[in-house]
Amino acid sequence: MSRKKVMSVTIGDQTRTATRMRDGKWWITPGETPLLNRRQIWTLTDKDNNEFKATLQYTQISHLCSSYPAVIRLMPLISLKLHEDFDANNFNKVRTTQYWHDQPLLAGVMGNLTVLLDGVTRWGKLYDMYNDPNLLVPVQLVDPFTLELNTWLDPQDILTIEQVWTQFVAKGTRVKPRQTRFGISIGEDLVVSDAEVQPIVTFHQPFLPPHPGIKLRR
Repeated sequence: MSRKKVMSVTIGDQTRTATRMRDGKWWITPGETPLLNRRQIWTLTDKDNNEFKATLQYTQISHLCSSYPAVIRLMPLISLKLHEDFDANNFNKVRTTQYWHDQPLLAGVMGNLTVLLDGVTRWGKLYDMYNDPNLLVPVQLVDPFTLELNTWLDPQDILTIEQVWTQFVAKGTRVKPRQTRFGISIGEDLVVSDAEVQPIVTFHQPFLPPHPGIKLRR
């Protein structure tokens, strides 16, 4: 008899569907986890010690993951090594504002490189719009080896974090766009998308330089 492949779970007071993947873990279908009302004020600094006030707002389940509380740094785009390519046709699907008001890019340190794990489409959009490799962006740093990884590679092999490094990053090649999905274990073999536990970052003053493609917050 085959094992059950789909089940219902309750997360963040919502009933969701979870699917058993080939690694035996249950990946919860992506959704929107409500933000907490509690907010945290941060002061972030760049390499020149310029200070930027920002508010961080976590989700209802952020505390369940190993990357809580978040470690966030201001880093130039060029400092992030890409493991996955981006498709310019998807640029209109991502948003931010001059205040950022969005999830930070997600990156992990592998060897002596900081590898962008999630947010590559936003990285590409910002790089394309500003054409400035030194443009500062907020980045959440995590231990990549605490993450779960699901892939849609062809052939659909299970790809580990270590293989991301040896087969792509170290060789200077990239996975095709939207071929990897990183998740966070929240116990009992349950995995949620990393986006569901990341905080929202809102800078108190415009953080990104003015650009016609970046709208002011309303």
